[in-house]
Amino acid sequence: MDIQTFFASFPESYKIYLVVNEVIDALGPSVVQITTSQIRYTASHHFAYLWIPGRYQKGRVAPLVLSIPLPYVDATVEWKEVVEVSPKVFMHHKELWTSSDLDHRLVHILRSSYAQ
Repeated sequence: MDIQTFFASFPESYKIYLVVNEVIDALGPSVVQITTSQIRYTASHHFAYLWIPGRYQKGRVAPLVLSIPLPYVDATVEWKEVVEVSPKVFMHHKELWTSSDLDHRLVHILRSSYAQ
């Protein structure tokens, strides 16, 4: 699947994605995998995921969610949800309503996830 197909019918999500993708590209080399449900970024490990809640949920939902796996529970960002998906892996979900939700704290966490 290509990026245009992934974001078809979700123009607001696409606008936010462009900013997130630029930040992730600046971290260093990574592989991008696009499926019908998510965009996954991989360096030596999976370090970030993007998905569109409007595909699965009804009502008022964020245009895009950034999910970051970490070996600890982070308290520096106001996360929508943190779930322990396996021993010592906590998936942190951040709703992105606008590109400004990708603030310096979230960029720092992305950088940490990329570097692990």
